Amino acid sequence: MSKNSSSNTKRNEGMEYEGRWAPDDKLTGEEKKRHEAELIRLASNFTFSRIENYEDLNAATEKEGDEKFKEKTREFWKELVTHGLIMNGKDKQPTISNFSDLDGDASVGLIKLAGVDASKVDYVHQGGSAEGRVVIDTGNEWGLVVKDGGRTMLIDHHGPDAKSGTSASELTYKILTGLGLLKKEKYLDEMVKFVTNTDNAGYVGSLNKNFFENEFPNTLAGLRRHITFDNLREFFKPKTGKNKAGKAVTYFKDPWRALSEEELKELGNDKYSGKTISEISKQQKKNAEFSVKRLDWLDKNGFALDSGRYGKIIVDIGGKVGFGFEAAAACGYDTYIRWIPEKNMFGIYSTKEITDEFSQGIPVRGKMWISELAAGENLPDELLTEILDKMTDGKFKPSGGLMDFMGSGNIIDDMKGGAEKIDKLYNPEKELKNDFETPGEALERKEAKEFMDRTREEMKFSDSSKDYVNLFAKQQSEEINLNFAKKYFESNKDQLTQQGVDVNMSDSRKLAYFIKEGLGDEIKNKTCSWCEEEDYEKFLKKEELYNIRAEMEKGEMRLESPVVMLHFLEDRRQELFNTLNKKDSSGNFVLKGAERGIKEQEFNNLTKTQEELAIKTSGRNLGEESAKQVDKKIISKEKYTQLNLNYQEKKLSHRDFLKKEIWGGEWDKITEEDKVKKYGGDSDKFFQEKMREQLGSIDSIGGKKLKVKEDDVLILLKNGYDFKKFSLAGILGGKINTGKEVFSKKDIAGFLGNQYADFYKNLRERAIKELGEEWQSERGKEINLETYKTISKISDTIKNAEGGITGYLRRLKAERVNEILLKSVKTEQGNKEKIGKIEEFLGGKTEAEDFLKNISERKGIKNLGDELDDETLESIKEFMEGFGLETNFLDEAYENSAKGDAWSLGIMNNLNTGYKNSVNKRKGFINWMVGLVATLLNPPEKPKPQQQPGWKTRGKGKPPYNKQAAGAQTQPGQPKTP
Repeated sequence: MSKNSSSNTKRNEGMEYEGRWAPDDKLTGEEKKRHEAELIRLASNFTFSRIENYEDLNAATEKEGDEKFKEKTREFWKELVTHGLIMNGKDKQPTISNFSDLDGDASVGLIKLAGVDASKVDYVHQGGSAEGRVVIDTGNEWGLVVKDGGRTMLIDHHGPDAKSGTSASELTYKILTGLGLLKKEKYLDEMVKFVTNTDNAGYVGSLNKNFFENEFPNTLAGLRRHITFDNLREFFKPKTGKNKAGKAVTYFKDPWRALSEEELKELGNDKYSGKTISEISKQQKKNAEFSVKRLDWLDKNGFALDSGRYGKIIVDIGGKVGFGFEAAAACGYDTYIRWIPEKNMFGIYSTKEITDEFSQGIPVRGKMWISELAAGENLPDELLTEILDKMTDGKFKPSGGLMDFMGSGNIIDDMKGGAEKIDKLYNPEKELKNDFETPGEALERKEAKEFMDRTREEMKFSDSSKDYVNLFAKQQSEEINLNFAKKYFESNKDQLTQQGVDVNMSDSRKLAYFIKEGLGDEIKNKTCSWCEEEDYEKFLKKEELYNIRAEMEKGEMRLESPVVMLHFLEDRRQELFNTLNKKDSSGNFVLKGAERGIKEQEFNNLTKTQEELAIKTSGRNLGEESAKQVDKKIISKEKYTQLNLNYQEKKLSHRDFLKKEIWGGEWDKITEEDKVKKYGGDSDKFFQEKMREQLGSIDSIGGKKLKVKEDDVLILLKNGYDFKKFSLAGILGGKINTGKEVFSKKDIAGFLGNQYADFYKNLRERAIKELGEEWQSERGKEINLETYKTISKISDTIKNAEGGITGYLRRLKAERVNEILLKSVKTEQGNKEKIGKIEEFLGGKTEAEDFLKNISERKGIKNLGDELDDETLESIKEFMEGFGLETNFLDEAYENSAKGDAWSLGIMNNLNTGYKNSVNKRKGFINWMVGLVATLLNPPEKPKPQQQPGWKTRGKGKPPYNKQAAGAQTQPGQPKTP
């Protein structure tokens, strides 16, 4: 049977791979073990169903077979799907974001940790699925489901039968460790428990008011929404320290303990806003205080009641309690109802099991009930009465504010006034400032782009560099977009709550709201009240990444693009470098196996990309420069060989030499990634594998013992004799049949002896050769290190620049624009003569260039209004006087125009018209200023008064007398203006 027909038959019979598994916390002992073993068996079916040829799993030992199975599993798990968040696209049609919530992100993070290349994850709507993929935290299933002939696997906890107490990340962790893809470790156990607990709100019943207000905002639990997966994992890793007795101990951090300022710093920055976690904790504390005050107000105004089965209930009209259910539970309420009629939304959250059913909404894991209204459907006024009546077993009697509200359907004025008073206690908007400045603010975007396009140069890059930048830009942009969406909700909780928006809604709904309202455009248009300077930095970074990616693809780049890209890549290179070089207490690298191979491959690709960018940036041959620097510092190859020759001769192994001779070529052909992935980068492991594959047992021939050394076998193999084919020959077995000919044992011993003699005869030559290679390798490492230092210095141009990337790009672009503008101004008709006069007055071209640059950048020219008013004119005069220019002409023209002098009025009117037409255009303003300076350097003479018709001069105070023909007229001379 052919391979294809076999594969098709297997797929048609794929029903054997299908199955369902659901968590069961009632099982114990052996029954529980069997149940969880079934989970792993079912998960392995996903791999088996996809294997086209089972020979792919064949191996000499069971251990090797397991490794091959794991390798295949990692390969098949690359096809990941999880739920994204629903958002509107440019055409206002719903689309899915490319990020998930905490549980989904944790699941993907664990899969990556298991060595799976999860860099490409597809996102679907919550509840959605995809055939032929690994589907995580979506699909509306409970537990593990393998279907479609075993080719689709779903890991979820959202099905109709789902119960609280588990999570997608917990199920994923069980499967990964059960399959042997991920080592089960205590710190990972604790981390997964934490994610599960917070995902199910299992902790809220243990909160108290004092802890919630004063400590919770500083705990990992209180900050969990802001922590990256890597920082979360780092937090749970075991730490070493000393106990009170001074003895070294290993301990784990408590996620429920308030963290010190130093510990908060260790958590890095908020993954949404980029703020430090320390800043976030302070903001959280204010929000917690505000939530407690809001709840206290609701209670005093009649929105709390005792229910019996569901404990004390608090009803949050308008959904204004920032921390929602967490705050309510901390303040002693067992059940929290958020009721937002103006948004047609409601939710019930309880520490008790919700056993009642209501006419609207759906249950979620037993302790929640949330609205699910169809489009156009309104929240019924009587629904709140129904809910409270059922939850109090028919004993509901509204009083106070709740009675007033339910009677009118609206919040009464007194309630609204009280709520507004509380709002004033804490308003997140007042905490934020929007004071960032757009690069090149004085220049319109269109004009700036036009000038920047003229500065592009041809720059060709390798395909590998373009591919890496493409991937990096995509990942960074996705992360930035995610952070923007979440920061909006975090920064505007109070305002959104007042508007009736559920600030504790799922991530998908938050992003859908964010996009639907067009709030992302606020950053682009610089109109957002919730933004800070770092937000624009991130937006600018995203914009620059896409620009540079397009430029690299086209092969034409702006002069600043390579150094900007170097800056963006440097943090990632440092992160990878630290990860790859991190060691455990025994001095061994922490990162191993496939995961190390993946990281090393990325590090190599990133480094090559940086080298190309650095060369384009500097125009220097960094390799040659670094080599010269290194050669000045290290000893020569000859000296190195001389110092180490005796040691090297002793160290050289005949066996190692033979292995390199026989299989060294094969080893060199293996990719660096596979070397690390399969052999841990150790060539000896590869050589031993070749020995097992090709030589078999080396101590017997034909079932009879034969004293033979591994070196002997290697010598024979090197000379074309396959030891596996040897057999004993002769009547008494005194000879050996090599498969080609028959030798006596004495002949073979002599042959081997001669080979050993030849080896030791040439030992010194081989030692010298290997020392030379060793020296060359070390020199190469030093050159690379020197090159990296240069690259870092170049990339730090932005890092150390005043104002960060915004300031750097603003200055760099301004320089480029000035360069083009001034070149254009100099070639403008009529300007050559004027600029020549300026050069002559200031003393040279350099001084004139500096003068024009100051005009272009408007340095020292302040108060430029739309009109050439007193303040504007004074500012321009001060600028001119700063360069030694006389401004008497301007003073006289201004003063005389105020007196009604026609000639002076003409001067000032023309100046003002030219100013108004040019002040908002960089090039036009430069031209106007050049003309003004030329006028100041060579001011026009005021014309002498001309005689009026019918008069001539007779003397002082006498009217002029007309000498012209009757009816002839003259006009005052018109001034020449710039």
